[in-house]
Amino acid sequence: APKRPVYVGVKACGACHDGASMGNQYSKWLLSKHAQGYSALMKPESREITKISGLRGDPWKEPVCLACHSTASTTEEWEKDDTFKPEDGLQCEACHGPGSEYMAEDVMRNRAEAMKAGLKLPTKEHCLGCHIEKGTHVNVLKNSTVDIDKVFPLIQHPLPKPSAVTALPAG
Repeated sequence: APKRPVYVGVKACGACHDGASMGNQYSKWLLSKHAQGYSALMKPESREITKISGLRGDPWKEPVCLACHSTASTTEEWEKDDTFKPEDGLQCEACHGPGSEYMAEDVMRNRAEAMKAGLKLPTKEHCLGCHIEKGTHVNVLKNSTVDIDKVFPLIQHPLPKPSAVTALPAG
């Protein structure tokens, strides 16, 4: 059978993508709202949104909620490595795709090879899959939308220049 990519989890990504030479990418993610995506489903407001939406289950179990608040929620268990934990929220692979095929250092150092192996470089349009106005969210949270044009530059995490690590070539 052909090899299929699997989700390895943010801690596998963070093993290499942290520290000053990597722009503290993992640490920045840890402090982000994306890292808190799953835990946000435990808040009373999330239960209220679920109720208004006509859903009967817990928000942290509802597929429609997990689609935006967790990573790989629609995949089967075999598509997740033992190192992957859905409760880690919106992880690197939510935007960059399952990492098993491109996570090796020699692959990651070559952007063209990494992309050929499955690395995705998301655009603002990718963000709109979750960051669209939802009436139930506005009803409960009042200001629940995000100005993608404003925040997209804030979530970018390129290598610092100059970097002690060889930067990914343009392609």
